[in-house]
Amino acid sequence: MKRFRLSAVAACLFWQCVSFPLLADEPKAKDRTDDPVRKQALEAIEFSSRRYLDGNVHTPWQIIHGVLALRHDFEIKVKGEKVKAIPWIQQGQTYSGRPWVSTTRFGGEFHRYTQPYHFEGHPNQFLAILTLSDLPPDFTFQGRGGPVTVAQMVENAKLTVNDREEITWTLWALSKYVPSDASWRNQHGEYWSMERLVQLQTIADPNDAACGGTHGLFALCRARKFHLESGKPLRGVWLEADQKIKRHIELARALQYSDGTFSCNYFVNQYYERDFGKRLAPTGHTLEFLMAALQDDQLDLDWVRKGVEAVSRDLIEHRTQPVDCGPLYHALSGLVLYSERTEPPKPEIAATEEPKPLPIDDLEIPLVAPRPETPSPTQGTQSAD
Repeated sequence: MKRFRLSAVAACLFWQCVSFPLLADEPKAKDRTDDPVRKQALEAIEFSSRRYLDGNVHTPWQIIHGVLALRHDFEIKVKGEKVKAIPWIQQGQTYSGRPWVSTTRFGGEFHRYTQPYHFEGHPNQFLAILTLSDLPPDFTFQGRGGPVTVAQMVENAKLTVNDREEITWTLWALSKYVPSDASWRNQHGEYWSMERLVQLQTIADPNDAACGGTHGLFALCRARKFHLESGKPLRGVWLEADQKIKRHIELARALQYSDGTFSCNYFVNQYYERDFGKRLAPTGHTLEFLMAALQDDQLDLDWVRKGVEAVSRDLIEHRTQPVDCGPLYHALSGLVLYSERTEPPKPEIAATEEPKPLPIDDLEIPLVAPRPETPSPTQGTQSAD
């Protein structure tokens, strides 16, 4: 009998075709009270949350990425004082003389692209990021032209959606607020639906998108989550989306290194970067996708725990090193999702207790643009997320 060796991709597809579950590690015990992996993740979150951005210096794009990771807990510095970022954004902020939020004839929106890493890099990107903060539809931002609610932004996204621009973040945003079986007409009378958005994202090639297509996969995970929570089955385009998600889970595992880091070529082939800054972007984005894609019992698999350890270790060991906002906060988002899914929120510190001091003081992230990545052909704005 001839012997042969399957490539990572071929092996991944083989397991999918025979309809086995995810490659079978034996799950560890689910009592995570004293789990060292979770403790390490929390330590990395604690250190990284002290890298304060400045509301008078850093761009909306950079600040909103902090909100992506830390949500209502994200703090920035304004005139030397620490303030919660989301309430600060609500107050009607501007950057370079331009408003963060404006009214439109369809409702309202966050400021569209002007130049790389200033405002939105993709249509509805900021709204999508804010869905992780669970803002209610009547949550209001002060914008140029008057107050703008989340519901008005959702309506604007529905009416301006088109097939000439990237739909990743629109799917991500709408899946939170629009039923998965909803359909509507956009401003040009074109038929749209959540199923159409899911279909477009499912057939999109991740390798043609920024950040290895991890944002598109994350958007599919969010859409699948809300679809299943509504009690609807995975059929048709929803089943196809589910299969794409599972296929890329397997690719992430197949291309993972023994130290837990994920491939710096995302889902294409194995590639390792020795430079922390270059390595953090792909491995952090991949972890973030996995934390949205995996089932609860899969979080205890050895390869997943190694991935969490690898990202945590990098953020702790390089905690004093300058780092770009995009890679930092997507990696941190992955760890926050992991910490939320592995244990209830930490109890508040009693009023009589003094917080344990950290070994480093506040850091600041330099105002530098993330390293450019391959853009999506339909993106037409900036090359990174």
